Amino acid sequence: MDIQTQDQAQTYLQSWLNDHAHVLHFDNPHITPLAETPLYYSFTFSVSNSPQTYHVKMSKPEHLDVIQHEAYMLRFLALQQVPFVPEYIYYSFKPRFLVTTFIPGTQLLASSDLSSFVDHIAQTLAGIHAIPLREYIDHFKRDIVSAEKIGDLIPDLPERFRNVQVPMTITHNDLLPEHIIQNEQSAYIIGWSKGDVNTPYIDLAALFGSTHMSIDHQTRFLEIYHHYVPFQIDLELMSALEVISKP
Repeated sequence: MDIQTQDQAQTYLQSWLNDHAHVLHFDNPHITPLAETPLYYSFTFSVSNSPQTYHVKMSKPEHLDVIQHEAYMLRFLALQQVPFVPEYIYYSFKPRFLVTTFIPGTQLLASSDLSSFVDHIAQTLAGIHAIPLREYIDHFKRDIVSAEKIGDLIPDLPERFRNVQVPMTITHNDLLPEHIIQNEQSAYIIGWSKGDVNTPYIDLAALFGSTHMSIDHQTRFLEIYHHYVPFQIDLELMSALEVISKP
């Protein structure tokens, strides 16, 4: 089925949920459309037999791989029992749509007070970066060639950093404020369509640079982060990457 509009996507999704309610144990699903994005149609839905709200992303025809990759990443993170990311529920290959739990709250803004979320995000991101790569390779059944030095990954760095050896981890690769949702209890990392293997510096530089995180908050973040990862972050290199990453 070739879906070209948000209305067509909603009609299809309502029909699909009605037909599959018994399989997913969803009673009387009620769909609410969200703002359309350039990559996908977006909806939430609730069901009468659960207090949970669910989120659906349905790929636009020209961006089919975006939802597929996010589904694979979230399913992998679920197997690793990573907290504070959307919970994978279901993925349909044709048409491509992804069902996850809906994370209520507000998007982090570059101007937000970071005090309330620094500890939480540091622990969550460290837990992701600490997942053994062997787990990822076994899950996706493919070989991963790791760069040996950061110069192979980021050509814009000053020459003195180009031969610095870097760890390789599972990374978000798009860790901007709009992909962090704050609510009263916690902060969640969403938007996993670019997740893959990279250096953790990519995530840290994007987060620190895009949020304009203060030195005090960076220090607190890394203090917690280093409790969970088997490597140390080079602060001088981190500062150079932040400059490159700032919008």
